[in-house]
Amino acid sequence: MRRLPSSWCRFSIVGLLVALGSSGCGGANKVAAGAPHIPFNQLSQGQYSEQLMSLGEQPVVIHFKVGQEVPLAFVMDSRLLTIAPQDLKLHVKSDFFLLLRADGPPLLSEDGVDFEEKAPNTFMVDFDAPKADQPAKLKLRLGLRSEQ
Repeated sequence: MRRLPSSWCRFSIVGLLVALGSSGCGGANKVAAGAPHIPFNQLSQGQYSEQLMSLGEQPVVIHFKVGQEVPLAFVMDSRLLTIAPQDLKLHVKSDFFLLLRADGPPLLSEDGVDFEEKAPNTFMVDFDAPKADQPAKLKLRLGLRSEQ
């Protein structure tokens, strides 16, 4: 009998628990309905930052509004690579909501109600080698509710 690596077993058990936790009457939509909704631009205000810090006790829904600029800190945890500091900003193209909860992954919603939509998200690694006199670039593409 072939034995599976222990890391695969842990991943499978965690995946199963997450799948079970997001289905049924206690699903993500019900969790989001009872969670405080916080506009992103008000996160640094006292009561909202406290709610965010107590995420282990209560889930939170963050509302991003069209036109907002969201400062982004890209963090890489690696023994192999590091990232040069850079100022990145996300530009919000359409209102959306982000459900943060301690017992599952973050979930997106475009209406603030349906957090269980199974929209495909993608992650891709590619290389761009424009010309012989220019260096090649590593491209990481993250597709969240992609337009393509």
